Amino acid sequence: MKTKFVILILCLILSPFRAFATAQTMPEGVTSGKEASHPKTVYLTFDDGPTGKINKELLQILKENNVQATFFVVGKQIEQFPEVLLEIYHGGHSIGLHSYSHNFRKIYRNDLDFINEMKQVEQEIFNTIGIDSKIIRFPGGSAGNLDRDFLEKIHHSHYKVFDWTISLEDGNHAYASVSSLVKKATTLRNDGDQIILAHCNSNNKNTCKALPLIIKKYREMGYVFKPITYNTHEYFFKMRK
Repeated sequence: MKTKFVILILCLILSPFRAFATAQTMPEGVTSGKEASHPKTVYLTFDDGPTGKINKELLQILKENNVQATFFVVGKQIEQFPEVLLEIYHGGHSIGLHSYSHNFRKIYRNDLDFINEMKQVEQEIFNTIGIDSKIIRFPGGSAGNLDRDFLEKIHHSHYKVFDWTISLEDGNHAYASVSSLVKKATTLRNDGDQIILAHCNSNNKNTCKALPLIIKKYREMGYVFKPITYNTHEYFFKMRK
């Protein structure tokens, strides 16, 4: 509690006003809603944080390359690494909700439990750094978990859903080679805006090594990097019937 109090005081001193951590969403399927047609946009997103060393390394690489990303965070992780959440925020990155427990059995027990998990992590973010967030990512993605009735409930709670167009698959294959991670990140299924899923767990060392190369390649392809915001078009996978 003492650490959280100190961080909250620092946040209030450093921030002239309360900001909203917001996320971008895109329409159902693989077509993208673009904030602007030119240039094309790529959104780097990192799940499962905040964490320790790897998360800090990723933040340093993003800073060196002048890139803002989006971190979908887990409530129980905030309790362990509140100072990293503050560093994410003051780095200009957006912060999204990725459940409180990351326990699939609890999260997907029913729609209400899912929404309550998001409200819990939202409250944890506010308690720690004093900002509100209304962008969410389903642990494991929305495929098979989302239908129109559930989406209506999510929207009623003022949340927006963000899946991804490209996955590094570094959540299940953290020790994949750097070259394979770069290839996955830069193999495009369409020529529109892209949302890249990556992770910041303690075993994602090769993700750190791949990140500068991924940034370089996207810039060579004419993309600009942006964090997801609440004004970004919602993007989710095809819903179940």
